Amino acid sequence: MIQQIVKWFLLTILIISSISFIIIIQSNYIAAELAARSIPIAIVVGLSSLAVAIMFRK
Repeated sequence: MIQQIVKWFLLTILIISSISFIIIIQSNYIAAELAARSIPIAIVVGLSSLAVAIMFRK
């Protein structure tokens, strides 16, 4: 039961962070101005995709 909740929670985080990252990139991305927002979201996207891959692999 808890494992299913964690799986769906991680999947939700991945979806929301991916959408947020796409929105930042689509909004006339200027690296110097948006680096403070895009780098942390990119890290969250990468780590949550790793976590989802590991959780759904088992």
